[in-house]
Parts: sequence; structure tokens; C-alpha cells
Amino acid sequence: SQYAVYVGDITKPDLGLPKEDTDRLQGIVERCFHLAACNDISGAPSTLEAVNGWGTRQVLTFLEQCPKLKQFNYVSTCHVSGTLEGAVDEDKLDEPPAFRNPYERTKYQAEHVVREHMDTIPTTVFRPAMVVGDSRTGETRKYDGPYILIRFFRWGQHLFSRIPNLGADDAWFNCLPVDFVAAVLCSVGFSEDY
Repeated sequence: SQYAVYVGDITKPDLGLPKEDTDRLQGIVERCFHLAACNDISGAPSTLEAVNGWGTRQVLTFLEQCPKLKQFNYVSTCHVSGTLEGAVDEDKLDEPPAFRNPYERTKYQAEHVVREHMDTIPTTVFRPAMVVGDSRTGETRKYDGPYILIRFFRWGQHLFSRIPNLGADDAWFNCLPVDFVAAVLCSVGFSEDY
């Protein structure tokens, strides 16, 4: 009874919601978690720009009409740093020399817009790494990123007696289990300290 689902579209004004829902929600929303994104690194730039860029602008416009808003929790990505090397400051957003793909570029642009509104909308920005399955069960709902490589090796098991060791054995793999990410979002996003 504490939760309700509203089907909308963040790329549309008022998030694609009927006026009565918009009016109701804008009168009661205290916290917002913006997790909607197109994270397909090979996706069409127009789709990535529509969802990640324009959609984020629409969320901010909606939230500007929420007088009870205490906290906007924006889920960005560690990949907003593009090809930038060295330490990346979490309190600002340096423009990288280049981006590896349109996803990184559109998420950078979206976070830049979010930061422009921080004076009027109380905001916490989260920059998780690649999100993978549950840490306890391994369960995932989406098979992309590292799972594509795992599928390749499982498919190739019948071709090789041994799977070759590819890559550097001391390379870092920057990922986070989905349950870790959810726990941090809940802990910080619902905290009264932020």
C-alpha cells in the first residue's frame, strides 16, 4: 500500500504521465531515484541522447515542480570520465579528452546538466562501475557486458580442451554486484543526512 507504479516516458514532458498523476506526484514526491538510462554502448546515438540526455532534462524539469523534494538521487556511471587518466574528483566533472562510445558521452552530458541544477535541486550523484548479477546467487536479468564473454567461453567449451587465458592476469575488472549497488542507493538515498 506504500507503493504505486506509474507508467510513463522520461523523454516526454511531465514524464509522459496524465495531468492528474503529474499533479498528484509533484505534490507528494520527497525523494527521486533516477536510474532510467540506455546503457547499450553500441546503441544508436539518437536513442542514447534521447534517453540519457533529454530524459534526464525532463526528470529535472518535473522535479523543479516538487516543493516537498528532499533528495534527488541521480545514477550516473564511472564511465563519465571517458579516457581521462589519474584520479577523478567525485565533487566535480572534468571533461575528458575523449569518450570511447556514445554511452559515455551522453552520460557525461546528462551528469553535467544534473550538476547545473544542484543549486536548486538537492542532489546526490552516484557513479557505479558496470553492474553485474547478484553477489550471492549470480542471478542477472540482463546478459550484456561481461556476460557476452562468458557465453562465448561456454559455447566454445566443446571446441577447446582448455580455455586459453586471455588478457593480463593482473588487470582490474571494474564491476559491482547489483545487490551492492541497491544497498548503497537505499542507504544513502533514504538517509536524512544528505
